[in-house]
Amino acid sequence: RRAEKGKEVAAQLTKKGYHADFAQMDVMDISSAEKAIDAIVAKHGQLDAFLYNAGIAGYGELDSQVWDNIMTTNAKAAYFLGRKAFSYLKETKGALLFTSSMSGIKASCNISQNAGIAYGMSKAAVNHMVSMLALQYAASGVRVNGIAPGLTKTDILNGVSDELLHALEQEIPLHFVAEPSDMANV
Repeated sequence: RRAEKGKEVAAQLTKKGYHADFAQMDVMDISSAEKAIDAIVAKHGQLDAFLYNAGIAGYGELDSQVWDNIMTTNAKAAYFLGRKAFSYLKETKGALLFTSSMSGIKASCNISQNAGIAYGMSKAAVNHMVSMLALQYAASGVRVNGIAPGLTKTDILNGVSDELLHALEQEIPLHFVAEPSDMANV
């Protein structure tokens, strides 16, 4: 979704001496996204780490199309693309990292309505998947971890009303919305 930012991060990592690449993928098309992983491995010869950071939320009415989009992007594609990455990571004893959300751990009165229900459920599925994959992949030496940030200033908040944003801030013990750098600097 944000190719320029992805390329920028890959360039920063390369500048620091890491071998990094960015591939933009449409996770709604799992087969195409799996081919993008294959292409990265073909280009670099191996895969050492894989971050699944795709995610969408919903703030309006929940119909079956919105449900499918949220569940596919946040949970289904996370599993299948993580599984594809694992097929390479077991050779390097690499790491899988999935971005989840506090919404998958703790219900929020302000988003537990309409499409927010699907978001929270999808992120709860990711949290459980991380635990299950960690057990399943441990014997292969592949580490599986997840991060579940709270409310963070990212594109996922586009379209959120100031009123809802303020209400969500009040549920946070420190009463502020995090910056992406807050996670990166941990």
